[in-house]
Amino acid sequence: MFVFSLISLLLLVGAILLIPAGLRAGDRSGDALLLNVQPQLAPRGATVTVNNPEDAAVLVGVSLRRARPRLRLEGGSYVKIRTGRTTSDLRADQQTQIAVLAAGETQTVVVRADARVRRRAELVVVVGQSQRLRSIHRLVVLPRSGGDQASHQIGVAGLQPLER
Repeated sequence: MFVFSLISLLLLVGAILLIPAGLRAGDRSGDALLLNVQPQLAPRGATVTVNNPEDAAVLVGVSLRRARPRLRLEGGSYVKIRTGRTTSDLRADQQTQIAVLAAGETQTVVVRADARVRRRAELVVVVGQSQRLRSIHRLVVLPRSGGDQASHQIGVAGLQPLER
């Protein structure tokens, strides 16, 4: 009985440790990647680089919003996959920038933060793919007027970089 409990505990801890490695929320190997987020002072916002390794074009919407509680509970990043209905905050009219990424294309866009967005902002990248909609949520700390222009390197699906 003790051995079974110990093995179960080790399996549970192992599964929890795999979550930050990108094995969550239905991600696929060919999904669009959030490569880099660079907070910037002028204009207030961030520079965001997205890559599309798929064989088909994808529609990408990007915006900066006030950080929501779920973002803090998830450790600064999380991904949602939707295959049916969606919420109004993920629709195109709610995104600051909208772009079409062709197959194999990488694009960098500047996303401005409006006056309602505080220093700790939530970057939302909505990726429209065939038969599904992915939303990548990432914490971005916008710089103060004095500086702290730290780069935030990001890997697969807006999570920490993976060894390949």
